[in-house]
Amino acid sequence: MTGWENIGAQIQNYNHLRFKQKFFRSHLLSTAASNKSNLVSSILLTLPVPFRFINGVLHIEAQAANGLDRWADNFGFVVAACPLINEGMAQSYASWKWLPCDGLEHRERMRFVTLPTAWTIPSFAEHYRTVRQQFAEDLIPSCKYLQFAIGGMIGDWGSVAALEAHRQRRAYSVWTDRVESEVVKTTAARYPFVKRQYRLANSWLMRRYERYIIRNAKLADELWIGVVS
Repeated sequence: MTGWENIGAQIQNYNHLRFKQKFFRSHLLSTAASNKSNLVSSILLTLPVPFRFINGVLHIEAQAANGLDRWADNFGFVVAACPLINEGMAQSYASWKWLPCDGLEHRERMRFVTLPTAWTIPSFAEHYRTVRQQFAEDLIPSCKYLQFAIGGMIGDWGSVAALEAHRQRRAYSVWTDRVESEVVKTTAARYPFVKRQYRLANSWLMRRYERYIIRNAKLADELWIGVVS
């Protein structure tokens, strides 16, 4: 190889190396921008609607599935945290239509987080610390926007998430389909005296718990105006 040929080969190798460097740098910048965009527009939804496994595949109720896709129409990334029910519990939802989570329209921009179902005081106490830590160290820091569906006290992970968000001085919004404290109060009359008094006491505690969660929120569903007034 002559001197000129050697120089030409070195130039070609240099140009090839520069092309790879530029391509790699462009790819890194593009990936970083995409990740930043997803973080800025990501939202954490803590919902009471349950997940369930059917033949080893995670499913969610059809209407909720559509709702998650609509959230993903407006946010870069959606994290849905919901309680996981077993097959015994699923019998109570026999009329529901279930859809596989992997079949959602925007699945590639979603994360599904299963939380323990804890509707009794012992099970709620058992799982409280672990779930609170999960919100504190993973779910809340990973999302820009936070929205929690709340209702009741025992097993209400949305309210637990709100408590943790407030502790971290993070803005959050709350919403619900119904005011649980009012439901418990209204239905208390159906029960014998002792159980009725127990439910009325629970309603009283729930109402104050709801007020605390809502007053710390930056945005609350209009349904709650009567509760906090």
